[in-house]
Amino acid sequence: MGVLLAIVLIWLWVKHFTEKSSPSTENQHSSADQNSNDVEPEVCQDTRQQLTVDSKMLTTTSIPDEQFKTDEIDTLKRNNERLANQVIQLKLELSAWSSERGELQSVRDELMSTRCELYAKNRDITKLEKSISQLKNNPTALNVDDDFNPANTNSALAQNNVIVAEQEEKSTQTVDVQLPTTVVDNRIEELEDQYKKVCAHNTSMQRKMRGFHAARTVLQSANAKLVLQIDSKAKELEEEKASSEKKIQELESDHQESVGKIRQYYQILLNNRNYQNKELEETISELNSTIDECEENHRTEMEEMDTRYSKVIDEQNEHLVQLESRVAELTQKNCELNDTVDELEVGSYALPDYYKILNVKRTDTDNRDFGTNTTSG
Repeated sequence: MGVLLAIVLIWLWVKHFTEKSSPSTENQHSSADQNSNDVEPEVCQDTRQQLTVDSKMLTTTSIPDEQFKTDEIDTLKRNNERLANQVIQLKLELSAWSSERGELQSVRDELMSTRCELYAKNRDITKLEKSISQLKNNPTALNVDDDFNPANTNSALAQNNVIVAEQEEKSTQTVDVQLPTTVVDNRIEELEDQYKKVCAHNTSMQRKMRGFHAARTVLQSANAKLVLQIDSKAKELEEEKASSEKKIQELESDHQESVGKIRQYYQILLNNRNYQNKELEETISELNSTIDECEENHRTEMEEMDTRYSKVIDEQNEHLVQLESRVAELTQKNCELNDTVDELEVGSYALPDYYKILNVKRTDTDNRDFGTNTTSG
């Protein structure tokens, strides 16, 4: 009986353990698969994010200011601005001096034009005086000399701003009809009138000329120092302009050289950065390939582990089935033994009491032996 109870307890304990372990193993397999499937992509994503961050840090690293020579560039810019302001001030001063010199030049031009007009009027007066003297000396020279044609005199007077009356023109048209003496007298009178007009115009022009000369002398006396200052200032400005242009050219050449150096430096930095980017891309591609290989290896290992665990579980299930069948056999055998024990007990009750028949008393040892025999049976 003790053996049967021990077997039953073992069977119950095994069954209880298998019921707990079978879902736990299945859950462990499923959770392991899920964890493996969840952890691996997270690890891959972390590594890839770290690589992208490193590449971005390398591509967006700020170059120090000392490498760019910003101080030299700032000084060049300040010098250029200062020279540009000086050039603007010089241009303004030049424009002011040029306006003053233009006014003086306009006054000088007016004086020259009036002088030329006076010279022209004097020439006309001398011509008229010669013509009058010739007519007085030789009255028959009116039709011979073409220079004293009324048309020519009118055109000359018209050029010299002398207006001839219409009556005089009409009288010149009737020269051929009148007598030679009257024609000469009329011509002399006309020339005298023209001479008087020209003389009056000449005196007015001389008066105007004297006024211009007086104004010029006043301007020259008042502005002699100013003219000298203007000339000296113009020379200084020209010298400063030449020096500033020379400085600007030197600064432009220096600026171009510095710009070329900076561009060369930037080009070298860009080439180095491109080379580093290429190396990073190569390393990233290699790491991605290794990550893919690791994922593939992990996947194959997980599949192998799944197959191995499934085989182990199948073997355990088969062993459990065998144990269950063995337990069923043992229970059946135990039932049979219990039936036989019951039959033996019933048969033992049917046996005669030999102690009564033999008149033998039972002792404690006999009772103890009987109890041990019953328990062993």
